[in-house]
Amino acid sequence: MKGIVLAGGKGTRLYPLTQAISKQLMPIYDKPMIYYPLSTLIAMGIHDVLIISSPEDLPLFERLLGDGSAWGCSFSYAEQAQPNGLAEAFLIAEDFINNSPVALILGDNLFYGHQIKPYALGGENQKGAGIFAYRVKDPQRYGVVSVDEKNNVIALHEKPTQPASSFAVPGLYFYDNTVVEKAKKLKPSARGELEITDINQAYLNENSLQVSFLSSGAVWLDTGTISSLTEASQYVETIQSRQGILVGSPELAALDSGAISRETAMQLAEKINTSEYGKALLSILKKMKVLPTPLLEAMVLIPERHTDERGTFMEAYKKEIFDQQLTPVHFIQDNLARSTYGVIRGMHFQKEDYAQAKLIQVFEGKIKDIIIDLRPDSPTYKQTHSEVLSAENRKQLFVPKGFAHGYSVLSEKCLIHYKVDAAYRPDKEGGFSPIHPFFDWEIEENQQIIHARDLKWPAFSTQ
Repeated sequence: MKGIVLAGGKGTRLYPLTQAISKQLMPIYDKPMIYYPLSTLIAMGIHDVLIISSPEDLPLFERLLGDGSAWGCSFSYAEQAQPNGLAEAFLIAEDFINNSPVALILGDNLFYGHQIKPYALGGENQKGAGIFAYRVKDPQRYGVVSVDEKNNVIALHEKPTQPASSFAVPGLYFYDNTVVEKAKKLKPSARGELEITDINQAYLNENSLQVSFLSSGAVWLDTGTISSLTEASQYVETIQSRQGILVGSPELAALDSGAISRETAMQLAEKINTSEYGKALLSILKKMKVLPTPLLEAMVLIPERHTDERGTFMEAYKKEIFDQQLTPVHFIQDNLARSTYGVIRGMHFQKEDYAQAKLIQVFEGKIKDIIIDLRPDSPTYKQTHSEVLSAENRKQLFVPKGFAHGYSVLSEKCLIHYKVDAAYRPDKEGGFSPIHPFFDWEIEENQQIIHARDLKWPAFSTQ
């Protein structure tokens, strides 16, 4: 899949700031705005990216981003002479798209806290289109999507005065390679623009438009106004300072998606280590054994692995890491589970004094693990997070007490290992049905294998 970052427009809502510089080059805390949408694409494994901007601003983007090779990517550039609408991007990018599916992200959109994957909407060979839905309090400011009881799209509206739903469509879209032909058939709207909503309507008319809901723990910010620009900077500063992470870092996105090695990321950080961003990046890379998630106390661990002519050695568990960097945990039992593609287990938890902390890792194959913070006194209460764990990425997921979790098997075969700090008690077990819009298992419905017992659990509610 290829990607497009649309960084055009005049940014009139930010005048006089944008009279001299592109909106997407303005800072959101410690990084230029375009770093955030670009990192979203890179983190999804989309490394072939076209940046579209005005003729005046395009050389500045090229100077900032280069050809992408430093991040293991390929960047190309194209001009949008006038801001004639979002859908014009597909006409400009016709040769770039060629016969590939494509993701379009708007250059002033920031996403955080929800693991977005292109294959969640159909994969590398996807047919049709995919959009996201995000609940907002002022849907009249956005394109709005309405769905039926099975979450099938039934209507789309561009900035309606009387919104039919509270679900806005964020600026991240996935399309098959017929999007160019659909764009060619569009006529300008009353605003004189080629509307992205009309593209989505064309797919809806073919019954090939899918929608996926961003979880309650996700954050989507449209940074097109002074207040939203300030809000975004404050949000990024707060998250980074509290959790010791970097939001919207292309280097970390490239590392996480396999585009570059840790050594390359370290070299990139060393080159900019006099800046606050460079120092933070270097610090994270040096202590990369433990990575925070958006949910309080839930962590991702990456154990060291050593390889030589004798084979491979990896530290599957190290008590010292928990004692020094995490809450000390006394694990009492190790479990192994073997499954095949399509199996979904969960969402499970143990109640009250019998709650379990778990350390989950995959020795063979790949899973997607979803966790929910069920601690009422936690600032991330009822928020969700997902991680893909595989033998290749070596990630381990630490799930604290008071969380529910479940996983789907994404490989033909899978061997999962997990440690627990409390014994299994059937009489203290709780759960939620794994069938819910917030739970994107990345398995087609007709291929899901779910035990009848799990389907009897009540539906998860964010209220």
